[in-house]
Amino acid sequence: LEVLVAVMLFMVFILAFYSSQGYNINDSRILEEDLRMNELATNILNQTTLNPPNFGNSYKQTKTFEEKEFSNYSYTVEMEKLELPDLAKLIPSPEEDSSASAEDAEFAADVNALQKMVLEKVKTNVERIIWQIRITITHKVDKTNYSLSTWITNPNEKVELDLNF
Repeated sequence: LEVLVAVMLFMVFILAFYSSQGYNINDSRILEEDLRMNELATNILNQTTLNPPNFGNSYKQTKTFEEKEFSNYSYTVEMEKLELPDLAKLIPSPEEDSSASAEDAEFAADVNALQKMVLEKVKTNVERIIWQIRITITHKVDKTNYSLSTWITNPNEKVELDLNF
């Protein structure tokens, strides 16, 4: 009886040991695949930053890697304009403060108009200059994906500061 209990305890220990080792090997394989796809996405991002496509409209392109060692991977590059909400809506209207005098209300209206003009200029500049880019690497065999997103600047656009006072 003691021998059977000892054998059973030994079997439980061996089973736990081998299953944890198997999970570690599987997790290491998944991590290695993620690191490889991260490296590929970073390389594509660097290439796109150095040689950007036309910044006219949204852009989406899917390709397969030409290198033989990465032939099981494809990538998609998506670029879209950064769209900001109406920043002028953050400014309270002078009608909301009814306790102010007429002179204060007129001054507040002038300040609000100036702030709205500046925020509108900021919005248009940011939307022209900053673009969103997402690179998705797909493994063709096991259908796993890895995405890398960031912002990219349009080198052809300049900041306009003409406020027309």
